[in-house]
Amino acid sequence: MKLLFIVALATLVLATTAFAGPIAVKVTADNGGPVAGLSVKAEAVPFGHVNARVHTPFKANGTTGSDGVASFNVPDGQTYEISVEFMGQPFKRHLRPGPGQPMPIVVPASKVVNQAFFIRTTHSQAVSGATIAISQNNKPVTTVKADGDGAAHVPLLAGSYSIQVSGNGKTVTQNIHVAKPPQLVQVNIDVQGRPGGPVKPMKR
Repeated sequence: MKLLFIVALATLVLATTAFAGPIAVKVTADNGGPVAGLSVKAEAVPFGHVNARVHTPFKANGTTGSDGVASFNVPDGQTYEISVEFMGQPFKRHLRPGPGQPMPIVVPASKVVNQAFFIRTTHSQAVSGATIAISQNNKPVTTVKADGDGAAHVPLLAGSYSIQVSGNGKTVTQNIHVAKPPQLVQVNIDVQGRPGGPVKPMKR
């Protein structure tokens, strides 16, 4: 009987401590309120001191709600890295279960630029349906297609990017800088084979 009581007590302790409670973040814009619908990843990581280690591996994915909050039920006694993806870039925070939830993460919504592209030939003819693959620091950000007029508008955070434009059987790789106020970036598809370089922003 005593043995059964000990086993039952151990089972109860494990059941109540396996997931100690939630960790949570609240994502807000630097120029406004909560940001909903963002992808959020949580992972247990060794963090804080040289001997830090992960006792119970944990990974999970979630999405911010209408209040900008994403939460996860996690094992206690270790640190978690929360990564929020905004405009193709990760914004991270380390936290542990306990009071003070949700912890804030602020994303730079004020730095989003609606960048315009115009894909053309040497004779200024529009390249309909050209593919524009955008990357930053060798990591893909997004890929879009130009419309029938060779135009595309892509929301991007201000900064430097590489673009690979494909159309009319040709591919051109160039570097651009996105900033406010936004200026049109024109790409000449006929310069295939030339070294990539900065695309000078031009107004149509």
